Amino acid sequence: MNQDNNNTDSPGDNGRECRFVVTGFGPFQGVPKNPTSFIVETLLDFLTQNGDPELETLASNTTATVLEVSAVAVQQFLDGLSEKDLPSESITTILLHLGVNYCGKAFQLEECAYNDASFRVPDERGYQPQKQCISKDLPWNHALSTPLDISTVCSRLWKLYPGSEERQLLPLAKDKHPTDICIIPSSDPGRFVCNYTYCYSLDKFCRPQQQQPPTDPKEDVKKEHSVPPNKFASLFLHVPPVTVVPQEEQLKFVVNLMKVIRQEMMARG
Repeated sequence: MNQDNNNTDSPGDNGRECRFVVTGFGPFQGVPKNPTSFIVETLLDFLTQNGDPELETLASNTTATVLEVSAVAVQQFLDGLSEKDLPSESITTILLHLGVNYCGKAFQLEECAYNDASFRVPDERGYQPQKQCISKDLPWNHALSTPLDISTVCSRLWKLYPGSEERQLLPLAKDKHPTDICIIPSSDPGRFVCNYTYCYSLDKFCRPQQQQPPTDPKEDVKKEHSVPPNKFASLFLHVPPVTVVPQEEQLKFVVNLMKVIRQEMMARG
């Protein structure tokens, strides 16, 4: 079953266009070959070599970068985004961050990140914080939510991959077929560099400046979803290891995710 050219609902002609800033990670302790490196390194070629006008549009509005697995590298990259990466009046910039859950069995669309840097192992620069704030002006462990509607995004993806919603309730079969993809929303991005990246990205680009943090860091992360006034949105996707979903299928999934996000944003107008 080939999912790379499936169609979803057509976006409105008058909606906002999207620019994607896609990031993946290099190797880190226990993961010598990070599948997100492959995705990022081959993404633009895939988008431009399929002869699909929609993919070519995505390619012209996408940058892809592999980051070192370290807090410093993440900060330097996000702080260094140039003016060309910023949105115009008619463009929303989507920061799509990719990481691997080496114990995972599904594609996990992370709904939120937490203001907590508690690294189980040192990052690639030897940094290993414990219970430290990522954002200094928010309470420790405060949850920041993506402005994207994860329920809608997941629903569109489940239509592209029939059975992918139900499989989250089933154990992983030993004879699992590569197209037996599972897609789930998640509210636990861990507390390593993946969460650090997501929290830093959401705080820097997506948090409305007038928003006051709650006194209770365990406040429900569910809220009304709308693109903030600065026209940015961040999302973190955890991919499973290649033993669960092969690299080529992971690449196709990320492309489908980008298409779904673009169509959702354009439909909003």
